[in-house]
Amino acid sequence: MKTWVKYGAAIMGLLIVSALIISFGMKKEESYRDIKVMSIKGTATVERASVGSLDAYEDMKLESGDRLSVDSSSSLILSMDDNKYAMLEPGSSLTLEADGTRENSRTIIHLESGAVMNYLSEKLSEKSSYEVTVPNSTMAVRGTVFRVAIVYDEDGDSYTTVQVFDGIVGCRLVFPDGTISEEEVQLAPGKEVLIHGDTEISEYVGDKGHDIDYTTLNREALEFLLFCIDDGSDLCLTREEVEELLRRLDQTEEPEESAEVKKPAKTEKEPAVIETPEPVVPAVEETPSSSGGSSETSEDSPGNDDNQKSHHSSKKKPSSSDEETKTYTVTFQTASGDVFCTQTVEDGKTASKPKLQPSASGSWNYDFTKAVTENIIIKWSAQ
Repeated sequence: MKTWVKYGAAIMGLLIVSALIISFGMKKEESYRDIKVMSIKGTATVERASVGSLDAYEDMKLESGDRLSVDSSSSLILSMDDNKYAMLEPGSSLTLEADGTRENSRTIIHLESGAVMNYLSEKLSEKSSYEVTVPNSTMAVRGTVFRVAIVYDEDGDSYTTVQVFDGIVGCRLVFPDGTISEEEVQLAPGKEVLIHGDTEISEYVGDKGHDIDYTTLNREALEFLLFCIDDGSDLCLTREEVEELLRRLDQTEEPEESAEVKKPAKTEKEPAVIETPEPVVPAVEETPSSSGGSSETSEDSPGNDDNQKSHHSSKKKPSSSDEETKTYTVTFQTASGDVFCTQTVEDGKTASKPKLQPSASGSWNYDFTKAVTENIIIKWSAQ
C-alpha cells in the first residue's frame, strides 16, 4: 500500500511539472510580442474597444486595435518587441494592428493624421511584415528608418509624404475603391515622394523619388533620428548634420508673445519654414507673392548697402526716391506652434489662405481681408 502511495505521488508530481511546463510555454507564446509605450512627452490617449479611453503612460502595455493620439504639443514613442519603434509627432493619431510572435510578426500602423517616424533595428524575417498605411497609399519595409506624414487641403484631399533615411521602402498607391496598385515605387535613403489622393484618384506628385528637404523636419523627428544613430543605425545624415539642423531650429524659435513687439531680421534671413512638421507641397502651399523663396524684411534704413538681400524688393517697385518697397513675413503655425509655411507680403496688401492645412478639420484664426503692415503669425485652430 505504501509502495502504491509512493508511486502515485511520483506520478502526480510528474503531472504537475508537465502542466507547469506547458502553462509556462503557453504564457510565453501569448505574451511574446511586447508592445508598450516606451516614452511620452506631454499627454496622449489610448482608445481601446473593451474599456474606452485611457490616459497613456510610460511602460503601458498596448494591444492590437488600440488607437493612439497625441495632442498638438506632445509626442510618444512605441516599442514593439524591442526591435521596432514608432514615434508619433505632435498632433498625430494612429491605430495599431499587431499579431504573431517576435520572430514572425505582423505589424500595421494605420496613420490617420499627423506624422509617424519608424525604426526597425533588425531586419524582419521572411514571415514578418511591417507596414504603414494612409488613405491613399501603403508602405512596406523589412528593416529601415522612414517617416510618413499626411496633411489635407480645404477640399479634403490628402497629401502624403514618405521620407527614407535608411534602408529601402516600397510604396504602393491605394485607390479610392480600396484596390492597391501593382506598381511598387522603391525609395532609397535620402529620397522622398509626395502622393495626392481624393475621392476619385491616387497619384504621385512630381518625381517618384526626389531629394529630401531636411529643413522641413521638426524637432521631434530630428531627435528621433539621433536616437536611431545612437542605436547604431547608418542613416543618410550624420550626427553632426542632425545636430546642425537642431541648432538652426534653436536660432529661429522665439516666444510667440514677442513676435508682435520685436521683428528681428534673423526671422526672415533663416526662414522659419525649417520647422515645418508636416509635408508641404512646394509652390502649392505658397501664394504667388511668396514664390520667390526666402523672404527679407527691409527694416534697415533706405539705401543701406549692407542690406544686399533686399535688392529684389526694389526691382519689384522702382522708385525715384531712396525708399524701398517694404515686405513682411506672414508665418503660419500649427496648433502646437510649429511653423507650417510662410508668405512674403508687400506692405498694405493681404495674405492668402494656404491651399494646404495641418489637419482635416480646423481653420486659420485670422481675417484674410486685413492689410498686412508688419510681421505677423497666423495660428491654426484645430476643431
